[in-house]
Amino acid sequence: MAPFWQQTTTTTTQPPAAREWYDYPGRILAWYQRGGAPPPEPPPYSRNWHNSGVFLTALLVVCATLGAGTMGLLHEDTYPRRLTRLLTDAGVAFQRTARTIQEIERKLFHCLGLLVPWGYYTLSTTYNYPKETCVYLCVAITLLGICFDLLRIRVFPAINDLAFVQKLLRSEERDTLCGCSFFAVGNSMAIMLARRPAVAVTALMYLTLGDTAAALVGVAFGAHPIKISKTKKKSIEGSLAMFAVCCGSCGVMLADVTLVEYVAVFSALVATLVELYAPCGVNDNLAIPVLSVVALDFALQRVGAYG
Repeated sequence: MAPFWQQTTTTTTQPPAAREWYDYPGRILAWYQRGGAPPPEPPPYSRNWHNSGVFLTALLVVCATLGAGTMGLLHEDTYPRRLTRLLTDAGVAFQRTARTIQEIERKLFHCLGLLVPWGYYTLSTTYNYPKETCVYLCVAITLLGICFDLLRIRVFPAINDLAFVQKLLRSEERDTLCGCSFFAVGNSMAIMLARRPAVAVTALMYLTLGDTAAALVGVAFGAHPIKISKTKKKSIEGSLAMFAVCCGSCGVMLADVTLVEYVAVFSALVATLVELYAPCGVNDNLAIPVLSVVALDFALQRVGAYG
């Protein structure tokens, strides 16, 4: 028997919010209110707000090119002298260059996360995959990644001593789930919760681009620290960099939304505060995309983008 959201009926009239195929809470509530009767056939996939495929592709190409060039500089010899010189020429204090280079190595891997919004965009718009299929695919990949991470922790701890793994893992992640696992869970939840595909794509860009900008700028140029706890500090410069990158990402991805500047400022502020304070101690790789989706949907509703 087909799932209830794939069954058809012509006898029940639903309010607009309940007919939206991507509105899980509204759809389930309407299903119970009908006593289990199947909902109408989902409307054709909406391509609204997906006018930035070229931007996503170009962004991936630029990041791949910069990443390849940076990897070449990192491995030119035993010490990346040219990269160090480039950083000092850019204004990074010499005593900060070693830590900045270490952070660059980590964030190069983090930027591979751009493949997720690009892949979701491609599957949705080019191949017309329904949202449910994309969610199932993300959940499957997430569960597989968590299983590998648990194997690393419990069965093969020697993996932590490999050179490239040491560069990617933080010291506190050797005996716990690493950021990649939380990243995968956050991506899956963002795609599942977002009311529009482009909202999920925008939130995922907040995580990949915004968080990367915050880390790199904070490490390289952070001169005004913000004390989060006894052992954790962030910087005003890093937070401002993330806010600016998130605003720009929202402005591009949702360019055809009326009053998009208000949506961008509000959602970028939420994402920046989440990255800064990590509410309830939740890993920011999970908290940023989920709360960014909530903020984006709320702001879009307030400016009338959802009718």
